[in-house]
Amino acid sequence: MLIKKTVVLLDEIKTVGHISIIRLGQETGVKMSLVKAMSGKLLIKLSGSKQECFDITATRMEFLLESTLLSSDLIGVLIVDDKGEIQAKGGRADIVNPYLLGQKEEIKTEEVSLVEEQPADDEEKAENEQVEQPKIEIVEPKTIESEQVEQTSEQQGTYEETPKNTTTTPSPFNFIKGDNFYKNVRGKLNEIMTANPVEERLQAIIPDSKWVKVYYDKDEYYVVGILTDEGEVKFLAYGVPGVKSVKPPKDAEELCDFVEVKGGLGEGYWIMFQDAKNGEIVKSI
Repeated sequence: MLIKKTVVLLDEIKTVGHISIIRLGQETGVKMSLVKAMSGKLLIKLSGSKQECFDITATRMEFLLESTLLSSDLIGVLIVDDKGEIQAKGGRADIVNPYLLGQKEEIKTEEVSLVEEQPADDEEKAENEQVEQPKIEIVEPKTIESEQVEQTSEQQGTYEETPKNTTTTPSPFNFIKGDNFYKNVRGKLNEIMTANPVEERLQAIIPDSKWVKVYYDKDEYYVVGILTDEGEVKFLAYGVPGVKSVKPPKDAEELCDFVEVKGGLGEGYWIMFQDAKNGEIVKSI
């Protein structure tokens, strides 16, 4: 059984590295790769487990987590200096506390021991019960582990960024819009572009572009692309494989443009383009 999830690390301006969290059997390991040297603490939290802290000593590091990765877990990552100032973040960084630098369990133990030494009347007993209750909540996510293991073992080799057990074709043509559109979705988009396999045929046809295949059910997939001009992101793109003689999905029929790939014998992709500045849909570019 193998579970793998990748998180892209971003500072205020650009990507500074990525982290892969891999579960093999009952062990969960982390591989970190940074594009530049950084110092401080690496904080990782899986949504069903406690927060863990590691010293950063190199641009490439590998270590084991005490927590066990589940396929349902959200992942939050922060790199902070010794004062707790955030240097980079990735994934669901909002679930990570930058000020708990490996001391979470010690603080909990001290609080409980102080309450136990006090005389207990009815009100104080109720307070003690409230202090102990979070221990039960932390354990609850692990009760579904066996179910999640069965789902993941059936789909080894697929990417965790894609939906599982899909019986109908999901549509990639559902969009949000707004000012600074690309800036707002950059973190999630970088995760998708890092964690999924490259679609080289589209990259060969469309200059200054990067494309990946996002698998959602065995051999079924859609594509996501980023198009740049002199290093600046101009368009995002989404498409589904098909042939020109067969119409695209109904929710994108009037907005898609067909791009035939080399060596595809008439096959290609129905693709929709989205302006990186405001999220507006553009049929062709």
